[in-house]
Amino acid sequence: MDGQGRLVGAGLIETPGERNRGKEFLAPRTSLDKGVGGIAEFLADGITAVFGPDAEPERPLTEKQRRDRDDNNATKYEHFWKQVQQAFGETHLPALRALLTFHEQTKNQPPFLRYGKEAGSATPSEKPKWWVKTAEGAEKRMGRDQFTFQVGGEIVLSDEAVI
Repeated sequence: MDGQGRLVGAGLIETPGERNRGKEFLAPRTSLDKGVGGIAEFLADGITAVFGPDAEPERPLTEKQRRDRDDNNATKYEHFWKQVQQAFGETHLPALRALLTFHEQTKNQPPFLRYGKEAGSATPSEKPKWWVKTAEGAEKRMGRDQFTFQVGGEIVLSDEAVI
């Protein structure tokens, strides 16, 4: 994204690493007990913490389990963005302001995420999956992806003032 929190391309940039894995970054890990639920990592986490939607929206659950899961997901999403807000309040880094602007503009409806079957070639038995649009406009199936942010060409996690 640019310094005003706008996407530069149509979607996300993949950071390829080794053996079909994304690039690894040094990042602070939370010391909070993630086992209690509703806890997100700082600036790098999965789809639910960063963007809000359930990673497995069609997972079979009882009504109470679904309600509890939805509450936990909402708390995790709020925690992720509260950490960004707190870090911006302490550092006043323009990159964190850009993230907050992006968040305010997209909320939990980012235009580059889609849940459903493969576009154009879905078979009736195919199960829906999460799809992500790349910066070039191609759509790719998501796996257990983790997300972080790049502002003005720099990975925010690489800023020593942030970590």
